[in-house]
Amino acid sequence: TAHLEPFGLTTLESLACGTPVVAVCEGGFREVVTGPEAGILVERHPGALAEAIIVACAEGIPGTPRSRHDRVARDWSWGRSAEILDGILDDVPSQGRVG
Repeated sequence: TAHLEPFGLTTLESLACGTPVVAVCEGGFREVVTGPEAGILVERHPGALAEAIIVACAEGIPGTPRSRHDRVARDWSWGRSAEILDGILDDVPSQGRVG
């Protein structure tokens, strides 16, 4: 797993394909894997990762491939990302802005 992944693109790609995620509880992974249907987050330790993979394979992860895909399409589309960024920029004080 990546160290301090700032965004977590690999987790989005996995979920968009309907595949649940096992990742470390760092960086952008925490923003993407926000519920049990998305996967399992663990501390950075080989044993913890191995145990989570075993659990995911033996017990499964709640949800369906379609529900994972639909969540990514709804919450992480380029359009939705642009809306979020626009909202953040609207909150920035207008001092020094051109236009």
